[in-house]
Amino acid sequence: MIELILADINPDLCCEFEQAFAGLEDVKVMNSPFQEIEEWDCIITPANSYGIMDGGFDLRVAEFFGPELQRSVQASIFVYHARMQAVGTSLIIETENTKHPFVAHTPTMRFPMIIAGTINVFLAMKAALQAILNHNDNGGGEHRKYIERVICPGLGTATGGVTFNVAADQMRAAYDIVFDSPRRMNWEVVREIEGRLRGGYYA
Repeated sequence: MIELILADINPDLCCEFEQAFAGLEDVKVMNSPFQEIEEWDCIITPANSYGIMDGGFDLRVAEFFGPELQRSVQASIFVYHARMQAVGTSLIIETENTKHPFVAHTPTMRFPMIIAGTINVFLAMKAALQAILNHNDNGGGEHRKYIERVICPGLGTATGGVTFNVAADQMRAAYDIVFDSPRRMNWEVVREIEGRLRGGYYA
């Protein structure tokens, strides 16, 4: 298991995180800028499909790591996603920061747009968590660095226009399907998953 830190500067969103993720020992909620959190290995950034990090949370992450980060992101998108990284995928990007060595570049939208009424937040969260687990399962990548502590902000809650409660619910649904997924899939399980997602689909 990884330790997940849901960190955001908006106290109302943090309250929704507290409710949605209640009872999970490996999840912490912090009403704080990510720059003030000292120990973490990877940060999930709610990105666009083209790796242009010039606004919102992406910009703050790019400023934190420096201009080389965007170049690395776009180079990886070029190699692995033919210039456009789809929603529902996540790239683990190595940084030049030894204390915070990874960014999970995870599009919530193709370009800046409203994504309320979609399950993009769920798809992005699921992709990021799965990419992190895959990274660890593969031995920590080329340099054998494992990801143990992950920061994630609210996904889709700014430019995307997703309400706080819906974003928190979709993020929790993604967490559950990654970390508590049934070994066998059947239509009963599918109905349960789809029912959870439809519950906040248009909010």
